[in-house]
Amino acid sequence: MKPRMSELATFVAALWAIGPGRSELIPDVAGVLDLALQDIQDDLPPLIAGQLHFSETAVGVRCLELPQIVDWMQYAHLIEYDGSTFTKLRIMITEDTARMTMIDLGFMSAQYEPVAQRFYDAVKCRQSERRLCV
Repeated sequence: MKPRMSELATFVAALWAIGPGRSELIPDVAGVLDLALQDIQDDLPPLIAGQLHFSETAVGVRCLELPQIVDWMQYAHLIEYDGSTFTKLRIMITEDTARMTMIDLGFMSAQYEPVAQRFYDAVKCRQSERRLCV
């Protein structure tokens, strides 16, 4: 069964909350999240990876589902925008809640913990270098 957009949003938010950057803001500018998701697509569980689609646009690679994912994260109070710039997201769920969410979605810690680390690394790399980071 294919995940709903709300499950994709929950997965992405939980992935950040579980990773080493859980207390950091997530950049939501210049395609950083789009590129980071593309970088880790092969590491994602097939159920999730199969629902993310990427396209080259006039402003670079974009994850076609990311705007809806971010909207769902905000609607579900999984994130809030940083009030000073509105270009960064603050994860609002705790690490424990994120871990329970992953289990509810059917993923074990051996599956999601390495992916959370890679997601964090990909975001940081894309944020600082803006080049292919694998």
